[in-house]
Amino acid sequence: MLLAAVVRKPEAELASSLDRLIRAGLLFRKGVPPHATYLFKHALVQDAAYGTLLRVRRHALHERIAKYLEQQYPELVETQPELLAHHLTEAGLAEPAIDSWYKAGERALRRSANAEAVKHLTRGIELTQSMPTSAKCIGKELDLQLALGPAFLATKGNGAPETLRVYLRARDLLGEGGTHTQRMRVNWGLWNIHYRRAELKAALGVAEEYLVRATRQGYGEARANRLMGQSLCVMGALANARRHLQRTVDLCIANRDDSTESLILSETK
Repeated sequence: MLLAAVVRKPEAELASSLDRLIRAGLLFRKGVPPHATYLFKHALVQDAAYGTLLRVRRHALHERIAKYLEQQYPELVETQPELLAHHLTEAGLAEPAIDSWYKAGERALRRSANAEAVKHLTRGIELTQSMPTSAKCIGKELDLQLALGPAFLATKGNGAPETLRVYLRARDLLGEGGTHTQRMRVNWGLWNIHYRRAELKAALGVAEEYLVRATRQGYGEARANRLMGQSLCVMGALANARRHLQRTVDLCIANRDDSTESLILSETK
C-alpha cells in the first residue's frame, strides 16, 4: 500500500486514522482496503492539509513517493513520467525531475499532445534555472528548448514571439558547440519563423548558414537548398532561386542525403 509505505505507520493504525477522516466527511474511499483509493472531498481541504506540513516534511514525503513509484510501479513511471516528475520536483530533486519532465514532454510530442508537451517541457526549463550553471545544465536546457520549439510551432504558431524566443535561446545555448543535428534543428526553426513572418533577409541569412553547414557535413543539403530557393524566390531573385531548387531536385533524385535529414524533418515539423 503506497500510503502506508510513505507515512511509515502500521497499516492498522493508518486504517483507523483514515476511517476517522472518512467519518468526519473529509475523505472519500473507493475500493476495499488495502487496495482502496482515498480522495479529499474538496480541493480546499487538500490544500489546507498540505499547507500544515513543514517544507522539510513535504520534501521527505514526496521523495518517498518518488522512490516507491520507481521501485514498485516502473510501468507507471514509463507511461506517466510526469507523475514521477511532479514528486521529484516537490522533493527538491531538480536534476532527476528535469529528466522526467523531458521524458514526459517527449512522450506527449509523440502523441501530438502539443499543449501537454508545452506544459511539461516548460516545467523542466523552469527547474534548470534553479541549478548552478554547468555544461550538464546547459545541455539539459538545450534538449528541453529543442523539444519545446516544435510544440510551440504547433500551439502558438510560427509568428508568435514565444516561438522565436525558444529558438533564439536554443541558439544561444549552442554557442560554438552542439551537434550538427542540433544546429540544423535550430536553423530550420529560425528559418521557418522568419520566412512565415516575411522577415526575408533574416530567413535568407539562416538558410545560407544552413547550407554552409550541410555542405560541410555532407548531409542535409537537399533541404538547405530548398530553403535557399524558397527564400530567393519570394525575394525576386528567380535565377538564383531556380539554381538552388534544381539542386534540391537533383539531390533528391540521387538520394545523396544522409538519413539524419529525415530525423531533422520529422522532429521539427
